[in-house]
Amino acid sequence: MQITQAFVDEFLRLVRAADPGARLQDKTSSWQRESSLLPLYQKLRDAQQHQAPIEFDPIVKNLIAAIKPDKQLKYGAALKYVEKTMLGQGSKIFHTLREHGEKLSKAQQRYTIPLLQGDAGHGLCLQMALLWLQEQFRFVVWSTKFPRLADGPVTGSQAAVKLTEAALGLKTGGGRMDAQAASVGLVLEEKRWQTSFQTLNRSFSNNEDVQALLIEFWHGQHAIALCRDGPGAFKFFDANAGSYRIEAANLQAFLLDYNNVCLPKKWAGYALQAGESFTGVYAVTKA
Repeated sequence: MQITQAFVDEFLRLVRAADPGARLQDKTSSWQRESSLLPLYQKLRDAQQHQAPIEFDPIVKNLIAAIKPDKQLKYGAALKYVEKTMLGQGSKIFHTLREHGEKLSKAQQRYTIPLLQGDAGHGLCLQMALLWLQEQFRFVVWSTKFPRLADGPVTGSQAAVKLTEAALGLKTGGGRMDAQAASVGLVLEEKRWQTSFQTLNRSFSNNEDVQALLIEFWHGQHAIALCRDGPGAFKFFDANAGSYRIEAANLQAFLLDYNNVCLPKKWAGYALQAGESFTGVYAVTKA
């Protein structure tokens, strides 16, 4: 990506919004502490000044990962701006889903993973989905790992970081998917439905004994979860989009919008056809 002056200016604006006193200059005396953002800022500034293209992964990604976790949390909006812009991702990727359902919580695993130590591989979408499903089977939910965060961004939320830590614990704990599910009190049963985003509404409606589903798709690179929410409604979870409540009459439109409109904005090269069968479909029950 070619870094422009406008890009650097916006990065600085977001840094100053988080901390008006943030110092992004080299130390001029021994008693000063070097800002943990300085290497990233210098790389961006140098790329802009020399008109040298720079890649997010691995160059900038590694610079962000090296920033202290507390500083990543503090300057999360600035770091998120850098990542989304360099990866060509627009704002409000999942905004249209609100036309079909009520948003219940935020997640956005991509922007909390760098805060943690360890290799998340493809991400923590499946592990977050398992934790979300675990909550859906609780008789009474006194507290939640999935707060609404209506008045604040995920990048500044300790709750979002704790959720990602819990999901990373499941992933790095080893074991197959069914073992990970068992560790949070769930049982998975693979279904041979040959269903897709185009037909999932019908498949779920025709199998009323199934209360919840864990779904893998895009060659197993992503996972989502669905569960019934009383008569005539469903809940949906995606580790980047968050969770939604959807009336049954709107479920197919929601799923098609999610696949056809939202995910191509999220991932360059995503082109899963709505009628293409999922990689795996699992009925979920409480152990």
